Amino acid sequence: ISECLVGSEMCIRDSSYQLAAVRSALSSTARVILKDHLEHCISDAVETGDDTFIEELNTAIDKYIN
Repeated sequence: ISECLVGSEMCIRDSSYQLAAVRSALSSTARVILKDHLEHCISDAVETGDDTFIEELNTAIDKYIN
């Protein structure tokens, strides 16, 4: 811990790797959630003739990309 407090190069590198891993895991999770949502919403929208699905899809894509 004391090495991290003084800013050791190894600690900074390890922290960078950990942050990259967390970012990748969050991105993968978001992708799974979005795909699952799309599968259900597409079938529901087709069955009910719901036109608001396109708006919801655009919102979901915008949130995922940002």
